[in-house]
Amino acid sequence: MDKYHITVLNFPGAHLCLSMSETSRPGNYLPSLSYDGCEFPVYPTDKNLHTHITQVRDLPVRQEDVFIIGYPYSGCSSLWNILSSLWTPSTDDHHGRTGQFHMLDCTSADHLVDLSSPRILHSHYPPRYLPSQILTHKPKILYLLRNPKDVCVSQYIHTERGRGRGDKTFQDFLDAFLNHSTGYGGWFHYVRQYQQTFTEHRDLLVHTLRFEDTQTNPYKQTRGLCKFLDVDMDEEAISDLVEACCDASLIQPTKRVKKEGSSDSMATTPDIYYTEGQVGEWKNWLTVTQDEEFDTAIRQHLDGTEVELGIRYSL
Repeated sequence: MDKYHITVLNFPGAHLCLSMSETSRPGNYLPSLSYDGCEFPVYPTDKNLHTHITQVRDLPVRQEDVFIIGYPYSGCSSLWNILSSLWTPSTDDHHGRTGQFHMLDCTSADHLVDLSSPRILHSHYPPRYLPSQILTHKPKILYLLRNPKDVCVSQYIHTERGRGRGDKTFQDFLDAFLNHSTGYGGWFHYVRQYQQTFTEHRDLLVHTLRFEDTQTNPYKQTRGLCKFLDVDMDEEAISDLVEACCDASLIQPTKRVKKEGSSDSMATTPDIYYTEGQVGEWKNWLTVTQDEEFDTAIRQHLDGTEVELGIRYSL
């Protein structure tokens, strides 16, 4: 096994001995690489993971950049589309694209450098793998947070059933999720790391968006987003934007996530990968025993910070 030694400054986990190898640990339903114990999805790229992460860490940051950060299936893709509309309200330039093309995790650094400002950069990376200049250039950060039960269900639907695999049960995936084996170090470690980072670096410009709040009152959340980003948009324009995004299932998510009760069949239409599920969908999936397992893990890993994080499990 090859080992790489790099120095990562300022973020928690500053000096890391990084090892990279193919992983086949139970619970990995997409191709992944293990990097210092943190599993990363394998995206199409002409560079290995070590090279790519090093280049992302060294990426020059601009003060006018906007970073969308969040664990997978927390609403990041939908938010990217909304921001694209905010910055290109009178054109169709953003249509037909996805946040993937501006995603740090799978886009070459050369391409990211060539993007014009303002760049909307999307990443699922834990904090220690983000560009180090974030700490000095202070770009605006949109941090998305969603309750872990719905994240788990949404991730299972997309990675296991939505992509036509169907060879693992939801219990298999739940076991993997609670044991931090579903990518990026697992939801619990991921959230705690960002909580620690934002506490230690209070001068960072961070706006936290909770997925559940965006569903309860998308108008209020969009107004807050405009204010944070200094986007001048009147109430009518905000209303039009919200309505358009709702119609496109970008804010108000699709209700197709569970089809025909316990059926394992699901259509694999393109939009299924960029819709995030319903608030409280976990109630249709978790049994009483599974819910108790989840609650035990929440108490163990969040250690009383659940209220501080503002996590909600229903509307």
